[in-house]
Amino acid sequence: MASLDGIASAYHTLASSYLPCLPTAKYHDLACGHRVQAPVGSPCALNCTDPLSAISKPFICRICVAQPILEGLGMLPEVSSTSSSNPLEFITSLISSGSMAGALLEDEVRALINQGHRDAVNVPKTDGLAEFVRNFEAKGGVEGGDEEVKAMEEWFRGLDIKTEEEKMVAMDSMEKLFRGLDIKTEEEKMVAMESVLAVLGI
Repeated sequence: MASLDGIASAYHTLASSYLPCLPTAKYHDLACGHRVQAPVGSPCALNCTDPLSAISKPFICRICVAQPILEGLGMLPEVSSTSSSNPLEFITSLISSGSMAGALLEDEVRALINQGHRDAVNVPKTDGLAEFVRNFEAKGGVEGGDEEVKAMEEWFRGLDIKTEEEKMVAMDSMEKLFRGLDIKTEEEKMVAMESVLAVLGI
């Protein structure tokens, strides 16, 4: 059996890798409202929304770099994080199509890299720990349906669980997550729960 410290450490590291801007994270939330993926362990940038680790050179947000290019070409009036269209898919299609807008975007990105900015890949914003649960469910580690995953998402987001029924669904979801992690004893569950709370800063 793995040591309790080993379980806590492994669980904490894995869970925190799904949250933006932590030292072990692969995601960073930028002040512009977009999310980027960088190599695991990349420190926060000057343009991170809420830097939680050492601050380093800014990340490049291709969506924001593309906006003035597309506006100048009359291709898109606005690309924003709240736009009803999917700017990430649009930018990706521009780059892969070999269009003039895609070439201009790549030129601008190269210029920013030469100025010391760090390249990163734009990714959709998701609830990191809910994604963690979904990944375990997809691998067969967590049994249950949408109701359990929704309850877990709410729990991870720190939303108030008011009724006993909501509390029972959330606790049942935690039990399923623990089974997926091969956590069986009450002591192991407590260590894992403390790790979850530490990740969430509770």
